Order: sequence, then structure tokens, then C-alpha cells
Amino acid sequence: QALTLVFVETKKGADSLEHWLCMNGFPATTIHGDRTQQ
Repeated sequence: QALTLVFVETKKGADSLEHWLCMNGFPATTIHGDRTQQ
């Protein structure tokens, strides 16, 4: 199972990308300052 780390410029962009990936069948999560890293 391969994993990919994607960097974006903004927290909003990270959340938007996570939503798009999940809606299209790709498991995804965000890590940024407003989220806990658990």
C-alpha cells in the first residue's frame, strides 16, 4: 500500500483537497494547525 504526502499553500486548500479526494473514493486526511495529529 503506497502512501502520498501532498503539500498545499493554505489550510482551506488542504480541507478542500481532502473533501474532493474522499468524494472520489480516495482515503485522505489533513494535517494542519487546526487539526490534532492523532
